[in-house]
Amino acid sequence: LASLMGERGWQALVNRNGPTWRKLPEERKTSVTDPASALAAMQENASIIRRPILEEDGRLVLGRRRGVVATLG
Repeated sequence: LASLMGERGWQALVNRNGPTWRKLPEERKTSVTDPASALAAMQENASIIRRPILEEDGRLVLGRRRGVVATLG
């Protein structure tokens, strides 16, 4: 996760639209403000990590974007 955050930024990895994120206490959500706090939140609640995480030929795709996943190998 740390290397992915370095490549794409922590914001790209945290799924703020999913049900697990919505169920977190507001104080917990507002405390996620940087790579360290995002990593801690993802370790506590793995389901807030945006999925799928796919790589092909050095290209990284995070989440389900219409049409993009289907074009991979």
